[in-house]
Amino acid sequence: MWADKYQDYMYDLVKRVVDEIGPRPACSEAERKLGRMLCEGWRPICDRVETEPFTCRPGAFLGVIRVSVVLFFASIVLYWFYPFAAFVVAVLSLVALVFELVRYREFIDFIFLPEQGENIVGTIWPRGETKRRVIVSAHQDSAYEFRLWRLFGNAAVPIMILALLAYNLLRLCGQESLREDNGNLANRASHRKKAQRRRLRTVMQDLIYTASRISFHARRMHLSFGRYNPWSAVWQNLYRGFMVPVT
Repeated sequence: MWADKYQDYMYDLVKRVVDEIGPRPACSEAERKLGRMLCEGWRPICDRVETEPFTCRPGAFLGVIRVSVVLFFASIVLYWFYPFAAFVVAVLSLVALVFELVRYREFIDFIFLPEQGENIVGTIWPRGETKRRVIVSAHQDSAYEFRLWRLFGNAAVPIMILALLAYNLLRLCGQESLREDNGNLANRASHRKKAQRRRLRTVMQDLIYTASRISFHARRMHLSFGRYNPWSAVWQNLYRGFMVPVT
């Protein structure tokens, strides 16, 4: 009975917030509107309801990703002119991410604009002897949603799974292509260099982007490369490596 009562109360509260207020970025007027709604609902059941103003810089938490990306590309440009400066900028990019997203430290917050927010605190005094204190807390602001989820909804899940599958297949093709000579350096093609792994970009450029033609012969589909294509032998070895014998 009591569980159903509180369950209905929470459902009605969430529905009312979504319908009447909507998205609530940190330190926004929508977030303060939710605070006023909570104050109205808590006053009949709490002994004291307070509003605590605070100042923070909400743009820093996700803004550090953009700052880190800019610093990363800046380090790439600086590498060709000032290698040591490029190293310093690259380290700064990594340190900013670690401090802001991992350690939750205000490392680059000073470059973002400060904004005013409010905490709503409701207190219920004990009716008897105090043995322990219970604190229930939650965020008034709403979390940001990934654009992929917003655009595709539940269809984003299979899209991400397919992307992950494609990524791993490309990595597997890259590693399998290193075994085409079976360890015999005399059989290594002239265009090949000794390597321990292939980067994903290399696999895309050398194997996926290569020119080819699909042809059909004797009820079978063939992938035809040019006579002088240096990567045709690599594809043949990949096909033999992944081919499953028919039983």
